[in-house]
Amino acid sequence: MTKARTLADFTSDGSLLADGQISVAEVVGAAPLANPTFTGTVTSTGNIVLGDSDKAIFGTSPNTLSIYNDASNSYIDETGTGNLRIRGNNIQLEQSTGGELYMQAAADGTVRLYYDGQQRLFTSDTGIQVESDSAAAQIIIKSTEGGAGDGPRLDLYRASATPADNDDIGQIYFSGANSAGGKSQYAKVDTFIESPADGAETARLDINLLSVGDSINMFRLRTDQGGAAGEVVVNDSSRDVNFRVESDNSQSALKVYGDTGNVTMSKKVGIQNTAPNALLHVGDASGEGSASAPAIQIGGNTSYRLGFYTGTESGVIDAANGDNGLRIHTKNNGEAFSIDGNGHIKKPWQPAFAARAASAQNNLAENTKMIFGTQLFDQNADYNPSTSQFTAPITGRYVFHVDVRADNIDTAANWCRVELHTSNMVFQHSIIDPGALASDPTYWNFSFSLICHMDAGDTAEVRWGQSGGSTQADLSAPESMFSGYLEV
Repeated sequence: MTKARTLADFTSDGSLLADGQISVAEVVGAAPLANPTFTGTVTSTGNIVLGDSDKAIFGTSPNTLSIYNDASNSYIDETGTGNLRIRGNNIQLEQSTGGELYMQAAADGTVRLYYDGQQRLFTSDTGIQVESDSAAAQIIIKSTEGGAGDGPRLDLYRASATPADNDDIGQIYFSGANSAGGKSQYAKVDTFIESPADGAETARLDINLLSVGDSINMFRLRTDQGGAAGEVVVNDSSRDVNFRVESDNSQSALKVYGDTGNVTMSKKVGIQNTAPNALLHVGDASGEGSASAPAIQIGGNTSYRLGFYTGTESGVIDAANGDNGLRIHTKNNGEAFSIDGNGHIKKPWQPAFAARAASAQNNLAENTKMIFGTQLFDQNADYNPSTSQFTAPITGRYVFHVDVRADNIDTAANWCRVELHTSNMVFQHSIIDPGALASDPTYWNFSFSLICHMDAGDTAEVRWGQSGGSTQADLSAPESMFSGYLEV
């Protein structure tokens, strides 16, 4: 039976004298005591109500734990030197109404953080994962550094006790779902130690992309190692991946084709020239090169070669003739022009010929073609010894020389001459009046040179001209000659 307590049952400091237990019913009618102390268990079947800013204090000052409310906020204050420990196999923080989770933690398991009831971060045996259904940034590292210091900063640190060459020290994956609902790693940034030697550390950074199910190296940065120069490598996986540089008005200002290695440029290229006015412009007024340092050198120091190709046409300039000279080659006929170190010029395919009479041609009549059947040379094969006719291969100005010895000319003739007949004109530059002679001359020499215009396909030949008298003049052989060449 519960005994009713009176003030007589308490000491002057409020301590209970008797059985060590007290109920609310036992102090009915008792006056309040200041700072009572209870040495046993206090049991309450109702609420214990503390006023605003009144605290439930645990422990002895200064190492205390206080729980209280100041009419606006609620507090749990721990002022001890130890830790504030909240223990439980499953701990959960939630909204006051119980409708929304803030945090969950499970023993030997996952810790989950929520925003507006939606899971945003959780831990696992391999690290943490951040989740969001928003397109906004999921992780923001913000620094309010106002000075010259760095910030914000993200440090991926592999604190290995035994660092070695080619250690992988950090990876960033970019993953997404595929059409089968699986997870695919579409891109990766990977960093390696090339050498961990103190004071001589070197590194490598790779950027990989997924291509037909295979991760390929698209871009590699490497510092120098062991005396070898560092490098920037595109397409290190040797796949058919092109490298393209785009300008503001060209999608392929520079393009390197991964399959062939060919390089193309769609705009003008300047070498030591920032404003080229040709597809390739080498140097400017102050940097045009010299004999010892040519503006363009292709080949070794003793054998330069430069090729020109336009559609089906081509040509080559080289310096491999061993005499410090220059040669120009055409597609069909090889070397077409050369200048040796002393400035001597040769044009091996420049039209030029010389022919002489193979045998005497007797009793020449008016307008008879003279036959020069022995070909001395015929550069470019434009002279036909069987017809004694030269055919111009291209339009130009041609120089001809005619040297004819005529025997037994009849003094009864009004005149005799040697003529050069071309497709467009007859040239009559050498003529005599035999009647001025006392008797028929045993021989007479006709010699002249001229330059004339000829179109491609025009012909030239030598003929005998005579007015009156007997047709008794003879073309002497082998003294008589016919020659010519292309001047310009």
